[in-house]
Amino acid sequence: MKYAGFWRRLAAGVVDTVVLLPVTALAGWALSLPKTAAIVLVLATSVVAPLYHVVLHARFGQTIGKMVARVRVTRVSGEAISWREATLRSSVDIVLAVL
Repeated sequence: MKYAGFWRRLAAGVVDTVVLLPVTALAGWALSLPKTAAIVLVLATSVVAPLYHVVLHARFGQTIGKMVARVRVTRVSGEAISWREATLRSSVDIVLAVL
């Protein structure tokens, strides 16, 4: 097993940021809406990024950025991670989204 280095991880993070940029822009735009609509839209968009990471890691072992950078998340044994492991891996992001 070969571990991905800093530059590959950075490239994956940049691509994932670009992929999620429309969602971030939508959340920013929502702040100009009436209060109730803004709250609903910001809450909805806050769920997208953690969900993006959990679903793609659990299903494919990679986000779109990791696919481009050829990085895969696996167990130490090389097997694919489970939904539980993908959720735990993103648990900090999920907690921050809730806050």
